[in-house]
Amino acid sequence: MKKGKVSSVVGILGIVFLLCGIVAMAFTLIVGFVISDSVGIGIIGGIIPSGVFIIAGFVMTIVIKCMSSKRQKLIETGVQAEGTVTNVVRDLTVRVNNAHPFKAECEVVDPVTGAVYLYSSPRIIQDITFLIGHKVTVYYDPDNRKKYFVDIETAIAEATENGREVYDYR
Repeated sequence: MKKGKVSSVVGILGIVFLLCGIVAMAFTLIVGFVISDSVGIGIIGGIIPSGVFIIAGFVMTIVIKCMSSKRQKLIETGVQAEGTVTNVVRDLTVRVNNAHPFKAECEVVDPVTGAVYLYSSPRIIQDITFLIGHKVTVYYDPDNRKKYFVDIETAIAEATENGREVYDYR
C-alpha cells in the first residue's frame, strides 16, 4: 500500500466478508437440509456466524461507497481551489498497523477577498512530510465550506514524479 489507500483495502475486505458469508450461509443451508438430523441446531449454529460475516461485509461496503460518492460529488460539482501544504501532522487518535497515520494541513487563500481557509487532508499511512510547501488541489462546496476534499493522492503522485519522495527508515 504505497499510497495509503486504506479505503480500497477496506472495500475489498468488505466484499470478501460478504462473499464468504454468502458461501457459508449457502453451505450451511445445503448441508442442513441434506442431512435431516441436523436441521435444528446445526443450521442455526451455521447461520449466525454466516450472518455476522454478511452484515460486516455489507456495512464495510456501504460505508466505503458512501465516502467515495461524497468525495466524487465534491470533485464534480464543487469549487476547485489551489492550496499549499503548510504542515504535516500525525493523527494520534487512530492507529493503522500499529502506527499513527499522517494528515496534511493545507492553506487556501481566496484571491478576491484575501481570506485564508485552512483544510486538512484525509488520513494517509505514508509519510508525507516531503509535501510541505507543495501545491495541492482542494475541492469545496461553495454553499458550505465545511464540506471539502483535499486531493492529497494527486499531490503525492506529482511529487513522486518529480523525485521529491523521501523514504525515512528510522
